[in-house]
Amino acid sequence: MDYIDPFGTLILCSLSKEDCDHYSTFLLKILNGMEGISEKSYLLIDDNIVNVMANIRNSILISPYIGNPLDMELSKLMEFLTATSKDNDMRESIPLIFSFDEVINHFKDKN
Repeated sequence: MDYIDPFGTLILCSLSKEDCDHYSTFLLKILNGMEGISEKSYLLIDDNIVNVMANIRNSILISPYIGNPLDMELSKLMEFLTATSKDNDMRESIPLIFSFDEVINHFKDKN
């Protein structure tokens, strides 16, 4: 988080595994009731789609960091956060860059 937002101007809080709700064998990040923060401003960033399924419209899926010095995921994310920091509703901005439609349709087609 320090790399993405070193001055704490874009990210007000971050959630880790300890903040997840346990459902069966899954960990879910659930944003209901975050006091003082509108759902329009919620943004989940994760490398596991299962963790963010409860709030898919407020989520960005990124590739896990595996030590590749050429990895550009955080740079792309930082550009997105900076460009959308003044947007009224993050849920409208997310699909423009990071869309889950393709992933969701992939799983629907298999059923």
